[in-house]
Amino acid sequence: MSYGSWTAPAKTRMLLCTLCALAALSTLALFIVMITNVAHGREEDRFALAAVLVPVTAAIIYFAARTAVRMRRMRVSITSSEVVIVGPLRTTRVPISDAQLFSAEVRPIGNNGQPMIALRCRGTEPVHIWALSRNGFVWDLRRLARGLQPLADELNERLWEAKGREPAIRHTDGAHARHAPRLSPR
Repeated sequence: MSYGSWTAPAKTRMLLCTLCALAALSTLALFIVMITNVAHGREEDRFALAAVLVPVTAAIIYFAARTAVRMRRMRVSITSSEVVIVGPLRTTRVPISDAQLFSAEVRPIGNNGQPMIALRCRGTEPVHIWALSRNGFVWDLRRLARGLQPLADELNERLWEAKGREPAIRHTDGAHARHAPRLSPR
């Protein structure tokens, strides 16, 4: 039984998909320019450059195209047996018995951070959900993370429904969680 599936809006997913596809196409164009330069270069350099250019370019194009396809499929699903998190790089399946809590937080990345929802799991590191992240030109990352809290609360309610227990976290104001305006259930 499914307790819900959440994705980023279609516009957001299509924009990300288009950006990855453009990266693949620009890499292909750069590869064509490099190969034509290699063809007109010195004889001894041709093989060495082609041997390096072909596999590296093919790997970049493959990775960008694969990521573009997976961007459209990003989602979070809660079923009676597991929580499935489909991200741009991998799919993570967490057994429902190991899933503990969804929380909105700022994940540190380098010197900055990324506001996103994380699934806390028993005995492992939290699983950060890239599909339900939020960013922009705002310097107050904690404020963006607070904007994700209603969605995290709703995910927690669905998680506890799937577990068949009462939620461990109650809303202090008696209100029920709603989706954040930017994100919607599928």
